[in-house]
Amino acid sequence: MHFIIPSRARIFRVLDLSLAGCKVMTSLAEAQMYFPLGTEIEESHIRVGKEAKVEFRSITPRAHHRTAVGCEFAVKEIGPSQVYLEHLLNSLEKAESQRYAI
Repeated sequence: MHFIIPSRARIFRVLDLSLAGCKVMTSLAEAQMYFPLGTEIEESHIRVGKEAKVEFRSITPRAHHRTAVGCEFAVKEIGPSQVYLEHLLNSLEKAESQRYAI
């Protein structure tokens, strides 16, 4: 899963995802450059597979960490993004529960 900011030609790996936020892998220097705290980033999405993507209306960086940045987001209401996010979270939850069941 990758977080993409087309306007900045940047792709980042998604480390964690929930209904309202995500954690994106990046260095502290990149976080400060591409994810200024409290500044809304428009035109971004999470790519899921080859064709599906969860498009965001906005995403706002809330916390810089040494190897990641924590962000809060709002998913676009128009289009399939809400459904894709729901399916993605259900899949992640199922995989996580199976991992701990072993």
